[in-house]
Amino acid sequence: MTHILERCNFLDVQIIRRTCGALRDHITKMPPKSSISEIRITINDGSIFLNLGAQLNVEYHDHNGGCRVVAQKLDLPAETRVKEGQNYMELFINDLKTVMEYQRQTSLDDFKIVTGEDQLVPFEEACTQLMARIADILPSASIKSKKLFIKVWNESQILQVFPHFHTNSLEELVLESVRDPLTMDWLEIDDYLETNTWDNLKVIKVDAMMRRPVFHFLHCDRVDMKFPRLPELENQELNQSRYGLDDMELILTFFYHRLEFRFVS
Repeated sequence: MTHILERCNFLDVQIIRRTCGALRDHITKMPPKSSISEIRITINDGSIFLNLGAQLNVEYHDHNGGCRVVAQKLDLPAETRVKEGQNYMELFINDLKTVMEYQRQTSLDDFKIVTGEDQLVPFEEACTQLMARIADILPSASIKSKKLFIKVWNESQILQVFPHFHTNSLEELVLESVRDPLTMDWLEIDDYLETNTWDNLKVIKVDAMMRRPVFHFLHCDRVDMKFPRLPELENQELNQSRYGLDDMELILTFFYHRLEFRFVS
């Protein structure tokens, strides 16, 4: 049975789980190796989307006190069901929990949490509650993902999920907010970025005001951050740091050949 399950995709395993209690218990105790490489969560006002790459796309919509679920599996036509009296957030959380429990190895290519697509921005408090529920589901062991993209309301919401990811596995990191980035100082994220190691990181974008120099990201291919104008001493140190690096070219606008620094007053 274990060898059969290893050849099944996520949807096949969920169908097998429902056939009998013995199979369900076997899958729970010995989950097959994950075939899920991408997880994308989109949080809108009154709806949540869960996308598992090409395998599955599910929409959960608040619908007259119940939940309208639209699911598309692989290349099959979408199916729509209305679940009376059920909360769309709870249905999403239950399904995400099943997805994460299916993962024997917490390794992904891409993990995204995006807020407010098509201008459907959820209330800040509702987003905070949902991010806390998502954080409770994520495994205690660090998730190894090549890419991590989080766009929510504020720093505290990001930090509910961000520490669950293995920093040295990340190759691309994007942290954004629905707010104006120039109005925010992400001091705790600043500390987290400075006190952890990012050996394999190639691209980093943090869409808020940063306060510290970013010498520990000089190995990246691209760094996109916003800084207040640096004091003269730090400015000199930044200019001097480039001389030990290959393919670095300093231009007066503070654009480098491999790194981009945008300074704002």
